[in-house]
Amino acid sequence: RNEIETKDQVIEDKTRHGVFLEKLAMQFSPQVIDAIKGGSLNIEDRVRRSISCIFIDIENSTGRSARLDYSEYSDILSAFFSECIDILLNHDITVGTYLGDGLMAFSNAPMESQDHQLAALSACLDILKVHRRKFKYYSDRWRSPFNIRIGINTGFALVGFFPNPKRGTYTAVGDVINLASRLCGKAHPNTVCVTKDFLKDLSGKLEAVKIERSSNTDAIKGFEGEHFELFAITNLNTSSEESAQSMCPLCGNQLFVAESLGQVDVVRCTGCNYHDLVDKVPEIKAA
Repeated sequence: RNEIETKDQVIEDKTRHGVFLEKLAMQFSPQVIDAIKGGSLNIEDRVRRSISCIFIDIENSTGRSARLDYSEYSDILSAFFSECIDILLNHDITVGTYLGDGLMAFSNAPMESQDHQLAALSACLDILKVHRRKFKYYSDRWRSPFNIRIGINTGFALVGFFPNPKRGTYTAVGDVINLASRLCGKAHPNTVCVTKDFLKDLSGKLEAVKIERSSNTDAIKGFEGEHFELFAITNLNTSSEESAQSMCPLCGNQLFVAESLGQVDVVRCTGCNYHDLVDKVPEIKAA
């Protein structure tokens, strides 16, 4: 009887541990999971740490939810944010909270990094690249311009499981989170909004980016009385960049004209089953 009870307890403990790690795998990069499994990283404690917080939001998502079929609406959000999460994890960014039509993430926790600000911005710029390439694909299904806004802010926060390790989610709390959320709301469509202090910390580290002073200078809700100089950051387009119209929005492979229909062409992908009707585009090679 003792052996059976011990065996049942071991199975229960292993199952609980497996579920816990599976949950963490949705938030952390693979190297963080390996560190947790190996015991070199303990995430049981809440720590105060400087983080770079990211907020990503889809413009006018509430309005579109009333116009689109719910399954179609949720499928679009799921596809877009799945791509965002893959990019964030590739940059060792922790996914903190999924907000339905938005996402909060942060760098420098649970594992520390000297370049956590650059990692956060690089991840967001990669998200903008994918968004630009697939803009038409998402906009067609959104039946409206599929614009996104991103805000990044750096500061100290309390990081850990909230409300507790057994029931909670590994996330961060503090004013740095609130300001990042407000910056996201201030961002111009399809740009990253940051403060002057954030940019100063990255001096000499930025390449191939376009930086403009933001025209949105209204007071920031919750931070009245404080003055922030805001800037919009986007990728700098280069002449060597392939035309977004000639690339498949799903897999990135080359499109070709399969059939010409007067003023429009039927284009198909060389790598997947994607096809679409587009205005005649001279740079897409005919089949």
